[in-house]
Amino acid sequence: MKAVCGGRRARWLLCAVLAATPFVVAMAFGAPARPAATSERPVIDTGYLYSQLYGMATSDVYRVSGADGPPQDPSSSFNVPSTVNGWQELIAHWKSELTSTHSMGPIANFATAKDHFFRRSGGYRFDSNDAEVTIPGASCAGQRVLVAAHPDNVPVPTSVVQNIDSGNATGDVSFGTARRQITLSNLGNGGAYDGTSGVAMTMAEYQALLRWYAVNGTWPKRTLKVTLLDAHQDRPLSPADEGAKHYADDLIPRGPQGRYVLFANMDMNGLEYPAFHWGTDHYLNDIANGGVGPWFTNIAASPLAANDVYPDSGPDSAWARIQANLPAVQGFRDALQSSVTDAFQSLGQKYDFSIPLENPLRYDRAGNVPVDTPAPVVKPAYTPADQSQFSPVRDDTIGRFDQVAFLSKGIPGFNVLGGYDSNADDNPYPASVADKPPILQYTGYGTTFQIGNGTPTSPNEGNPLGYTGDTIDHLNYWASGNVHGAAVTDPSQELLRALELPSTWTGYLLARDEYAGATPQGKNPIAYFETDPVDASGTRTVSFDGSFSRKPNGNANGLTYIWDFGDGTIAVGGPKISHTYAGPIYADVKLLVLQGSKIGGYRQAVPVDGTTADPPATDPCGTLTPAAESGLMAATHGGRVSVKGKEVER
Repeated sequence: MKAVCGGRRARWLLCAVLAATPFVVAMAFGAPARPAATSERPVIDTGYLYSQLYGMATSDVYRVSGADGPPQDPSSSFNVPSTVNGWQELIAHWKSELTSTHSMGPIANFATAKDHFFRRSGGYRFDSNDAEVTIPGASCAGQRVLVAAHPDNVPVPTSVVQNIDSGNATGDVSFGTARRQITLSNLGNGGAYDGTSGVAMTMAEYQALLRWYAVNGTWPKRTLKVTLLDAHQDRPLSPADEGAKHYADDLIPRGPQGRYVLFANMDMNGLEYPAFHWGTDHYLNDIANGGVGPWFTNIAASPLAANDVYPDSGPDSAWARIQANLPAVQGFRDALQSSVTDAFQSLGQKYDFSIPLENPLRYDRAGNVPVDTPAPVVKPAYTPADQSQFSPVRDDTIGRFDQVAFLSKGIPGFNVLGGYDSNADDNPYPASVADKPPILQYTGYGTTFQIGNGTPTSPNEGNPLGYTGDTIDHLNYWASGNVHGAAVTDPSQELLRALELPSTWTGYLLARDEYAGATPQGKNPIAYFETDPVDASGTRTVSFDGSFSRKPNGNANGLTYIWDFGDGTIAVGGPKISHTYAGPIYADVKLLVLQGSKIGGYRQAVPVDGTTADPPATDPCGTLTPAAESGLMAATHGGRVSVKGKEVER
């Protein structure tokens, strides 16, 4: 136990209660006591999910990339401590967890963490990072599945620190400004709802998949990627945030390999079905009589018709790109709907189709006098009627979030989030109020607040209910009426259920054969590479990274790499290599990875130097045929070969 408590995550306060609270141990590390022999579907470890949510929300505070040090150099003196800004530290922890066999099981040996640095193009400019973890697919590595979340908080707007408090009672502008800068900046918490909940969900979904593969002796068919997208804003929200734009525009190859068959985005979660508002059905719009339903889950999916977010405005419009891939989008919508239905059924059976309401206060007496009811109230849950009413799969008409950049390119996908603005689905006004204006950010996420005169600092910031603070206690409270359970790290059951359900159906969806899928584990090495730049059409010099490749035991020691750059040049070298082309070409690049007599291969068509040629005839999966493997092996013994950058005769 000393080794556990000696690490960085000891700050989570877990170590102080490990000896006294056995449940915390299982919750912190998420290891099942004895795995089943096989598993039909991935199973979400809610203990692991919540421990990650709790830890990141209380250790890595006020996460804003532009307010931390340079992402390329975590050791820089400008990288402030996580108690001030935890941007760098959360990303480091996330990468460590997703590549950890202790947390994720043996298949994490095959995971590669990589950073994609970029500079924001507008507003306050700074360098940021879309971090990414990749596990190459065994039989169709050229197709990808991407699961995403954003780890940052809403930054404090400039107006907060520029004389906005001139009307306070003291008249001391400097005092008021300093006070607001501290109390309204999320200093001291890490945005449990926005967006740590989504980050923790992606980690739990990824863990469930990897454990599912391991226990069944299988492997992902397609390349599985998990990413953190920088959604930092210092201006009103755009249709897609900066990190999502960078990824969708710059990190998707142009050729037939590297295409995304699914994009899944976890945003702000936990305030959604089956949890009830404040843990009671006596919600604001019917306090006296009760009967108010649970939180609504927004499943904003690739649309099946044009709308304002995905307009039909010409041959290169968002709707035109969706329409060009409409059969895949329609198939995805059917698969998503089926996965949601299956999750409702399986969790319904797990919980006897019910959910306990954890708020003991009732307001159903004359004068709305609260009544303490010691007996728990149990409500039916996970029914088909509830699914249709509270978790419908709908066209994305919300926009605003990271899914837009991907769905606009025709990639089948969705965004899942709970309460964000009050609307027709989650509106606290009673039925007697005919005009029900929406309340922006009424759940109090990010740095939600209002300034002295009640005016939000921008159209997308502010809350007429006042500053509430996006803390883990607050998230538990809004989901259940309780800040937490008996122990500091003990969550409310309604919050756990609200996180578990969308994570479960997302896991079911990812595991389907048409997405990440599953195939038997092989005995040959897995070969896979990516290029830098990802879109090489504007350069002649391209770097190739084959370090994703692995032997069947998960390490790369002793592997031999043979590269065919597609222009007649073959190189025998290491996992990372660069090549300069003579001019425009659509190169059919091949990689052969050798482990003794065992061979793994992958190919990718790469457009170089503004080529206008059609891509070569290659399998979208990047399959290297036996004939291509034999030819490449023969060429290393008689053709032009480059060894360490120098051409030699073999």
